[in-house]
Amino acid sequence: MEGRGYQIIVVEDSRADFHIIQESLRQSGLNCQITAFSDGAAAILHVTRGDGQVPDLVILDLNVPEADGASVLNAVRGNTRWAHVPVFVFTASLSPADVARVKMLGGDRYLIKPMDLAGFEKFGREIREWLEQNALRTHETSGSSPPGT
Repeated sequence: MEGRGYQIIVVEDSRADFHIIQESLRQSGLNCQITAFSDGAAAILHVTRGDGQVPDLVILDLNVPEADGASVLNAVRGNTRWAHVPVFVFTASLSPADVARVKMLGGDRYLIKPMDLAGFEKFGREIREWLEQNALRTHETSGSSPPGT
């Protein structure tokens, strides 16, 4: 794989879940660089500082310490440099109130964490396919090359 690859931020406080997410993306063949945050406050600081590269995707657990995932999503949508970044909420919460709140705050997808390795592998493939399809559309309209090319 050539090029810089995709830039992904993962906000997840469970080390086990983070490693499974990371491995599922690697197994999918996705060329990506992952920046991880284990609490919401650190992720919000990263977003609001305004330095560094804007990612291609944020994968966000709702139930993280310091500042919850909804607060992180609100910070992403409130930052003009980051407002366009897709945010996939990846959580164990089945609460209709959480689903509604994420939708209201502008989350792009609400995904329930799978309970088995096969589910995580499917998640990795779906992320790769979504990024590849959407990067092509985004870069066709902007005239630039998609990541990884």
